[in-house]
Amino acid sequence: MFVLAEMLPFMNANIQRMKDKCDFDEKQLNKFMIEVFDKYPGGLLSSKDLSTFVIAGMNNDRET
Repeated sequence: MFVLAEMLPFMNANIQRMKDKCDFDEKQLNKFMIEVFDKYPGGLLSSKDLSTFVIAGMNNDRET
């Protein structure tokens, strides 16, 4: 189901810009996204899985 879901270029650019502005590495970004996603529970994915999905999309990692 998620194979066809891709991050739109503007989403990727916005997340990358915020990541750079906060001087986060990938591990810090992952932790931050999990904390933010935990504030809005109830989705199809857990906060950890959603964060993994977003980071994989940013890295064009189709295997993950």
